[in-house]
Amino acid sequence: MNQIFNFMEFLKPLILNGTKTMTTRLETPFRLKCNVGDKMYLYTGLRTKNAEKFGEGKVINRWRWNQRILFNAVMIIENKMSPVGVTWNEFSRKEGFNDISELITYFCNKRYKFKNLITYEFELKTK
Repeated sequence: MNQIFNFMEFLKPLILNGTKTMTTRLETPFRLKCNVGDKMYLYTGLRTKNAEKFGEGKVINRWRWNQRILFNAVMIIENKMSPVGVTWNEFSRKEGFNDISELITYFCNKRYKFKNLITYEFELKTK
């Protein structure tokens, strides 16, 4: 099922230059319908007058995992594997963060606390 993904404005250049190739979302019945091979319509500013479609992508991988894993700080070591099969540092960079501490700060807020998550790896459709 093709889906719309909204990104914060500061992530747009990271997506366009190929630095951010993953996005993690709360697991919902709607998000579970987005599978490998589906199109992603990439936007910033959805639900505002400044909404902008800035690209299309294709889901190339999808993982389901639980955010509790981030609370076990002993497990989060530079070279330990994340639930998506890459090190936590590489996962952080593919998500658009500079390092694991930025990722932890973002995902350990109340919105994500102890929730199931879905991470999508995507490739940007080039013209």
